Amino acid sequence: MSEQKPKMSRLKKNLPDGVSTPFILIQVLALVTCGFALAGYFFLPPQIPLFYSLALSSQQLTTKEFIFVLPGLSVLFGILNSVLILRLQKYDVLLIRLFSWITVVCIALLLFSLIRILYIVI
Repeated sequence: MSEQKPKMSRLKKNLPDGVSTPFILIQVLALVTCGFALAGYFFLPPQIPLFYSLALSSQQLTTKEFIFVLPGLSVLFGILNSVLILRLQKYDVLLIRLFSWITVVCIALLLFSLIRILYIVI
């Protein structure tokens, strides 16, 4: 009897060992960020304080549509880095793992900053 290989998805075949988990986390965190922004958009006042580093309080306010900047950055960053991860699969696996986990951390920071802004405003 011949041993059958376990069936693998096409994604796992294309990724090196240990990179599929952060790759999936990148996509999930980007979608969760979009979901939080979309859900929070309907509860936000017309103007929100988004630019906390500016000196005057009137300069800190912006329209509520700017809440989609963080999910946009998250999706853009996730797509670009996912493409890079898929293109660089023939290089050192440790480097690709490090790159993918740093991407997860960056997208998670964008998600946490969005949650904090929504928590402060709502």
